[in-house]
Amino acid sequence: MNGPNEFTVIGSLKDWSRDADLHRITQPTLITYGAYDGLGEPCAREIQQGIPHAEVICFHESSHTAHMEEPEAYSAAVEAFLAR
Repeated sequence: MNGPNEFTVIGSLKDWSRDADLHRITQPTLITYGAYDGLGEPCAREIQQGIPHAEVICFHESSHTAHMEEPEAYSAAVEAFLAR
């Protein structure tokens, strides 16, 4: 479906996108990314632009698994988001 790896998308998912439907998300949304994530800020900001009132948080010592790399900071961020 994807291809030989996550960076070479040649399979049936090559042209699949849900970007046009992001505006339909009406629940509070927290988008997280790590500073060393291959997708990173450009992808997070693009998603944020599509979801009304979405928030973005960067974890500066993480890659794609901030919940494992910075568990205390990640938990604190999620807890603060849920408290709002």
